[in-house]
Amino acid sequence: MRDDPAGHYATLGVDPAASAEAVVAAFRAAARRLHPDVPETGDAEAFIRARAAYDVLGDAERRAAYDRAAHLGDPQPEPEPAAAADTVVRDTMVAAWRRPSGLSLSLFAGCAGFAVLALAIGFAGLGPSETHESVAIPAVAPAPVAPLRPIRPPPAPVQGIASGYILPSGDPATLWRPTPERYVPVGQLAAFTPVAIRHVDAQHGMVEVAAPDGADGFVYASRLTPGDAAAAERARCIYEAGTPPANNEILSRHGSPGALRVEVENRRDQPAVVKLRDPAGVTTASVFVAPRAIAAIDGLPPGVYRPEFAYGELWSHACRRFVAGMRAERFVAFHLLDGSPAAQTRYSIPPSDGIDEPDDEFNRD
Repeated sequence: MRDDPAGHYATLGVDPAASAEAVVAAFRAAARRLHPDVPETGDAEAFIRARAAYDVLGDAERRAAYDRAAHLGDPQPEPEPAAAADTVVRDTMVAAWRRPSGLSLSLFAGCAGFAVLALAIGFAGLGPSETHESVAIPAVAPAPVAPLRPIRPPPAPVQGIASGYILPSGDPATLWRPTPERYVPVGQLAAFTPVAIRHVDAQHGMVEVAAPDGADGFVYASRLTPGDAAAAERARCIYEAGTPPANNEILSRHGSPGALRVEVENRRDQPAVVKLRDPAGVTTASVFVAPRAIAAIDGLPPGVYRPEFAYGELWSHACRRFVAGMRAERFVAFHLLDGSPAAQTRYSIPPSDGIDEPDDEFNRD
């Protein structure tokens, strides 16, 4: 679709004219359906695509830039199905780099890279799949097992901020380099490795990339998805989220044990994680609280504590945070917990006087 070049609206099942509230609702519905731990409907890669779409459409500025990019340049007729691959690549890059007044060069660089990467992924089916790659890459290149090198030179390099990362697929992605006759394997890239996009070989469905450690070469476009290092880390957190916590599950505990207890009531329809911090900012314990539920932290030593809490969707055990729709707050004051009748031992969240807290502050331990 011309007004949905990367398929973000289609991924979430909403119209390009949908309201911000409709986008949020669509993502939450997709998250509940596609999470890898959901029986029958769980799909990790689909969940990652939904999250990538929401990262763009759920942010007003990024959505506006995406919508503007969808209408760059003069309207062009859709290419015929039989059009040559090099013609499609050339026309796509020309359209992506046409720059009307009022938009920055950096935005166009990103749009161009995104368009070419999306095109490469679309052409991935033209080349062989990566079923032949092996886990161990020998030091000496073996007999040819990759497609022949293109007889024409690759398209011009993609300049600017185009980026992507490696999708998970059981094994690492093989990194190939061309010789005068063929591609040979030279290494591997682990899932979620962020890469810079350099060239596209649409004929064989391959993309030239550069990894953070300096390694470079070609990978199959089917192993790439658009996104920067932050998007790659979010995708990893989603993929490795693990089983959702149960109500009252203790997520962390530090320091000496004691005999005191604190209860927390979650009055919202989203799950929450509550942390008890001391005045030095150290987390003594954290607990998962299901929607409209009560949880307790037992075995606390006497001390001064302040609860901090976050709501969200999909708690990731691997990254120890919510990876969708997170919002963090904290109580205003610290309270003494000493076992006396007057001590504060029960909290309701959210409090009437809660203070917003940056996600990074809440996520630290």
